[in-house]
Amino acid sequence: MILTKITIAVAVVIYLTLTVVAFANGADGLRNLLIIPIILAILVGAGNLMQGFMGIPGKSPKFRKPEDDDQQ
Repeated sequence: MILTKITIAVAVVIYLTLTVVAFANGADGLRNLLIIPIILAILVGAGNLMQGFMGIPGKSPKFRKPEDDDQQ
């Protein structure tokens, strides 16, 4: 759990550093690549909020038991 949090923190720091460098130096190609994940995250978050607002319940995953495969 601690390693996961450290990995996420390091990834965020690297991402923010690249974003600041791209905007400071005017690297258009790198800037466009760094903006895409932010836009996707906003779209996914907005979709999840709209689902809750419209009352659509989330679906829980359904796992098959291993013995189901042996019966065929």
